[in-house]
Amino acid sequence: SVYKVRRSANAMSKAAESVSLSRDKKIPVILDIGTAYTKCGFAGESSPRHIIPTEVRRYHSNKIVRVFDDDSNWQRDTQELYDVLVDFFRQIYFRRLLVNPRDRRVVVVESLFSSSPFRHTLARVLFQHYNVPSIMFLPSHLSALVSLGIATGLIIDCGYEETSILPIVEGVPVMKCWQSLSCGGRAVQLELKRLLTEHGIVTDGETSKLLCACKICLSDDILEDIVARVCFVGKKLMFEQQLPVADDLRLKASTSAMPSTPTPPSVSYPLDGSLILIIPGIVREQAADILFRHDNEAKSLPTAILNVILKCPLDTRRSVMQNLVVVGGTAMLPGFQFDSN
Repeated sequence: SVYKVRRSANAMSKAAESVSLSRDKKIPVILDIGTAYTKCGFAGESSPRHIIPTEVRRYHSNKIVRVFDDDSNWQRDTQELYDVLVDFFRQIYFRRLLVNPRDRRVVVVESLFSSSPFRHTLARVLFQHYNVPSIMFLPSHLSALVSLGIATGLIIDCGYEETSILPIVEGVPVMKCWQSLSCGGRAVQLELKRLLTEHGIVTDGETSKLLCACKICLSDDILEDIVARVCFVGKKLMFEQQLPVADDLRLKASTSAMPSTPTPPSVSYPLDGSLILIIPGIVREQAADILFRHDNEAKSLPTAILNVILKCPLDTRRSVMQNLVVVGGTAMLPGFQFDSN
């Protein structure tokens, strides 16, 4: 009987330990809210559980609203932003992650240059509406290095709206060296739309016409899908260093500047109905070159990286240059890291 009592006591202690461990296993929720897409998941996992567009369908109007809308002034109307974030987090918690927000701490991965009104409204939604236990704001540039186990490096974040470059030395961001370029995934889409309007061909199997003559409007979703499927970053040609020329001459020069380099093949992209869009190979390559092309201020991604390194202290330049960390959705284009190097 004594043995049975001891055995039952051991079983109860093990059950109590398992209950305590199950409570401790409620790992925090990770939220990385980007301009175009939001990544959500749990701490300790190697990849996000879900990657969803940063938009939500409003219940009262049944319209899809983007969280970061350029046409809305969130600083003046924080109540509208509050309502949008309430619906957006409801989708994340109860449709994607399927967890109770009251039981999970939250880690928000944000940019160092995120606006204060947006940060305050986001915290107010999570605390007041969803009653989360705690919130931690983690800089996105620093988290990229921490996940790799690196303390010093140069972060190149090529996002949807802009590209930011920031050096980090021993876990401390060097803010005076930061630079930003107003080119990212959206700039690539606009450049692709311009090139397709002038050089894209639409065919229905019998007749072929230029895209500009068919009066077909390419939506942002179609442009994003084309960029993700067929576009890539090619080798830089000598003609790009010359003065700006007409687009048709630029396309001709790209085929004759390096005769040994084969021209990329054209691809077919299905549109509505029986229409097929023929995307020339040189358009696939030229669309992403806007990231490496000099703008009106003679700035490009390579020159911005060089300027950031030159602004760093002399004793930190070597260690910063040894670790170039490229992050962001636009950086996933094939050939991007090769051109960056």
